[in-house]
Order: sequence, then structure tokens, then C-alpha cells
Amino acid sequence: MKRSKNVFLLLIVLLLLLFLLSLSANIRFILSSRASGNVQDFSVDNSYMSISPIEARADGAERIRLTIFILNDEGLGVPAKDVNINKAPEVVVDQVQMRTDNYGRAIFDLMSAKVGEYIIEAMVENTKVGEPIRVKFN
Repeated sequence: MKRSKNVFLLLIVLLLLLFLLSLSANIRFILSSRASGNVQDFSVDNSYMSISPIEARADGAERIRLTIFILNDEGLGVPAKDVNINKAPEVVVDQVQMRTDNYGRAIFDLMSAKVGEYIIEAMVENTKVGEPIRVKFN
């Protein structure tokens, strides 16, 4: 009886040891893994723009926040990319953060003193990214 108890305890210890080793290997894999390919390459299809709010007063002061995410093929943010905005001359752009951060995020504030709807496009390395966005000032 004592021998079967020792075998059982040994089996439990071995299973625990195997579990800890596999956990350690997984943690090392997660910490050392990198996106395949060049992280600096961005995906036109995965990158996108968002705005908040959708419309603002055309008083030259109220702002619409435009956030652009430059992502790679795996959906990871691409840092250190300069983002440029194509827009109508009536729209004033405040470049809050023109270069993407570690999340691939660039931030701009849009204002206009002229009532209208305007199309906004983002460009990275002379390539349009994301779908154009329509903003409205009234």
C-alpha cells in the first residue's frame, strides 16, 4: 500500500513538473515571439480611420478627433510612420500626433469655419490607407 502511495505521489510530482516546464516554454515563446515579416511594413487593408464626433460646429474652434491606426498584415500597430492628411482647404488640421506610436496610432484634430461636408483621406508613404471618412461642420 505504501509503495502505491509513493508511486502516486511521484506521478503527481512528475505531472506538476511537466506542467511547469510547458508553462515556462510558453512564456518564453510569448516573450520572444515577433510578428512574421517586417513589422515596419503596413497593410493598406488592415489600417483604418475613425472620428469622434461625426460632426461639429463650423466655428473654427470645435474639433473632430481623427484617429488613424496603421497596422501590419497581422493586425499589429506599426510604429514610427508619418501620416499625412488629404483634405479640403476649408478644413484646418491640428497635428496632435503625426507619427504613429507603438500601437500604430496617429491623432489629428479637424476644424472648419465653413459649413459643409468634407472627405478626409490618410496617406502613409504616398499610399492611401483606410477608407476615406466624411466629416460634417454645420
